[in-house]
Amino acid sequence: MLESNKKVWFLIALFSLLLLLLVLAWVILFYPGEKTQLQEKSLPAPTGEKKPAAALSEIMPTGSKEPEEFMAEVQEKAAEMQKNYDSSLAEFAAKKWARLFGETNQVNQDYLAKSIKILSQNVEKTTDQSTLFKIKYRVDNGGNGVEAEDYFYLVLSEPKKSELGLADLKTNTFLSEEDIKNNLAREGFAKITKIQK
Repeated sequence: MLESNKKVWFLIALFSLLLLLLVLAWVILFYPGEKTQLQEKSLPAPTGEKKPAAALSEIMPTGSKEPEEFMAEVQEKAAEMQKNYDSSLAEFAAKKWARLFGETNQVNQDYLAKSIKILSQNVEKTTDQSTLFKIKYRVDNGGNGVEAEDYFYLVLSEPKKSELGLADLKTNTFLSEEDIKNNLAREGFAKITKIQK
């Protein structure tokens, strides 16, 4: 009797296991929509529309036949992009300079527009990897034209910060107008010319 009970329980367990396997196989075969939904949830959401081909052609050179030619075109595009960046940065820095010049000389923007002629302005990367803004201009004081050149750092590297003794300023980040204004007297960091009116 004990032997027959073991057989019955064994058959019940075997039947249950077989039934479970059949149910799993049926779910996998006949419910692929559920599987797809799970997969879709794990995929990242679409990021939007594709960029137009024109935008890609502005960045990547096309029609190159040799690797050297391709690299030359890439370098040309990179130089052009850097030039545009430097030009935009110089315009941004020139606006800071105009405000600093106005405060230093106690003149308004109207005076700057009428009496100051910008001869050149540029942003340059120094050997220590700081970023320096330079502006050359002519001041017209009633017929007396005086040329001057001002400068200030936009970004300080760690070596330049140590050299100038500017422990309170951050490195490798754009300095605020307040940072520049507070250190105008620091020799080698900035120069804003005091004009004779």
